[in-house]
Amino acid sequence: MTYLAPPTMAIVLIGEDGSKASEAVLESVIKRTFVHCVDTNTQTHRIEIRPLRDQNLGDPKLASAVCANSWKDRSRDARSDVISFIRYLATNLGQDFGIPRFVFMHFDGDRQWSQRASCENLKKFLDDVLPKVAHLLKEKGLNDDAVAIRLARLKLVVPFYSMESWLYTSRAECIGYCRSTCPGVADCPTFFDAAQSPNGFDEVDAIKGVVCFGSRFNLELANIFPVADAYDHNCSYADFANQLIGCTQLAGALKTTWA
Repeated sequence: MTYLAPPTMAIVLIGEDGSKASEAVLESVIKRTFVHCVDTNTQTHRIEIRPLRDQNLGDPKLASAVCANSWKDRSRDARSDVISFIRYLATNLGQDFGIPRFVFMHFDGDRQWSQRASCENLKKFLDDVLPKVAHLLKEKGLNDDAVAIRLARLKLVVPFYSMESWLYTSRAECIGYCRSTCPGVADCPTFFDAAQSPNGFDEVDAIKGVVCFGSRFNLELANIFPVADAYDHNCSYADFANQLIGCTQLAGALKTTWA
């Protein structure tokens, strides 16, 4: 990517399946959150975007570990892939790259928001992956306080039930996609039902399978993602946004993009 002005901060993107499409959706949602929810003065063209797919050419094990959340796999066969993934996280969080670097990792909650306490994906990441990343950071000579500072640069993007639960907040556009995708068929009732719910779509189980167009228009929806509406539902998106709003390191990094 060519920058009109040198980047002053960087974000590493790790999509749930490691694909170009999922990382593009993640990038759009993050940038819109920065501008509309965290710091309205953010100049996103000063942020270097580092998708995992552009960095794993020398280590295909990374893509294997990310695809379908395979980092959860404790089998012997998956061990080397998971180790590569943990080292990748520790490297991006632990090294000094000259500008602040943050890692944004997306995986779906695969639960309704009200059932988030039983989220296997989040529990396994926090219990199995994060301590190993911290251990590697300590091996680099960082003390406990320095490790905590580095780990705070890792931002988990965990929509409940899935990313579509956030993106479908653009209700009118989704109904339009529904009508164009399934002409002559009544609009997916999910949209009308959820419009009456204070939780938006976070309580719709496996919503991507309910809606006729599934994830086909995710990038288009990400590019117009209505941050304020999603935040007002006070569910998983608000939880993610509050994580960013409360991060002093991120606030300082975004401020460097102003000039």
